[in-house]
Amino acid sequence: MATTNPWKRMQAILQQTVRYRAEVISVDEIRGTSYVELSSGTRINVTGTSAAAGSQVMVTDGAITATLPNLPFSRVEI
Repeated sequence: MATTNPWKRMQAILQQTVRYRAEVISVDEIRGTSYVELSSGTRINVTGTSAAAGSQVMVTDGAITATLPNLPFSRVEI
């Protein structure tokens, strides 16, 4: 009798990519990285130099993937 692991089935249907909204603090053109601050206040280094300091960006799996418009933002925790 074959058994299925419910946790593995749940993981299979969940999105695997990690996305964050962040503000660019500084850009290092030589290394090709940027130092960003997430909305939670955590600061991390990410790959990509396509946005200037002060810009809002989308970080996907540790890389800048898009520049976001500077619109009002609110975070709701559930």
